[in-house]
Amino acid sequence: TEHVPDEDLENAQTIIQERRTGNRALKNFEIRIKTKDGLVKDFDFNVSGRYDLSTSEVISAENYMGDQGIARDITERKEIEQTINLIEKTDALGELVGGITHEINNPAAAVMSYLDSIGKYLRRMPDNDVSKELIEIVESAQEAQKRVTDIVLAMKNSYRPETWRQINIKNEIECQLTLLYKKYKGRIEIERDYASLSQVSAYGNEIGQVILNILDNAIHAIEGKGQIAIKTEEAGKDIRILISDTGEGIPPDVLPLVTKPYFTTKGEEGTGLGLATSAEIAHHHNGKLYVAHTEVGKGTTFALELPKSSENYEI
Repeated sequence: TEHVPDEDLENAQTIIQERRTGNRALKNFEIRIKTKDGLVKDFDFNVSGRYDLSTSEVISAENYMGDQGIARDITERKEIEQTINLIEKTDALGELVGGITHEINNPAAAVMSYLDSIGKYLRRMPDNDVSKELIEIVESAQEAQKRVTDIVLAMKNSYRPETWRQINIKNEIECQLTLLYKKYKGRIEIERDYASLSQVSAYGNEIGQVILNILDNAIHAIEGKGQIAIKTEEAGKDIRILISDTGEGIPPDVLPLVTKPYFTTKGEEGTGLGLATSAEIAHHHNGKLYVAHTEVGKGTTFALELPKSSENYEI
């Protein structure tokens, strides 16, 4: 059991104990195993018991000698299942969010209209301290209402039913920043350097999820105040998105593992699937996700490259 991850240890010990004590009905089971290079892989076991029949012809716990069988590495299959499950959940969530945003948009538009009318009326009033204060209140309310509208639009764009479409990279990044605003407001400065780029043909929800995962990891890497720099540029036939943070950086021994399934530095908060799924999505779009630069104590830059026009997508 020393090769079993801590979170799976209890389950593995139960299976082993059942087979040792004679309750050996469970012949097929799945267990995650840690490899020598630190990776965690899924294995499917098919085993049968071995018995010493020289002491007794009756198969029992007393003459049980051990197990024999085969183990299959099913890590790739599990990753595909995780991706398909994520897509199905995203589509279902998209339908739900679409209905919610529709219900929010109508009263939100009415509130904005009323605020505009109040603002126009106040500006026609005599200029005094009361009217100035009321105008400031209305302007603050308008700004708050605009924020609600932006969040609703970001939700709608992020969870719309999945289709192959043209997406604007700048808009997609800003959409994900809106969704993450609560996590970084007041402590992380966002620097933007958007080039004039061609649009990308892609499944927008999936690319949005990749960008969201990179930004979320950048935010998590920064303790206290810091900066995240976002840059887009053309790289031959590709469009490259660079997201840099002033966080803790990635140690050399951890660097090869950052896009491996189930590896996380977030403790119980992380699943270890965010960057792994993101790398797989980039690959399916004929692109790639990689660490462009990292330095311990100074920060990390992730790069996402996507073809300007991607005709083929396989999953």
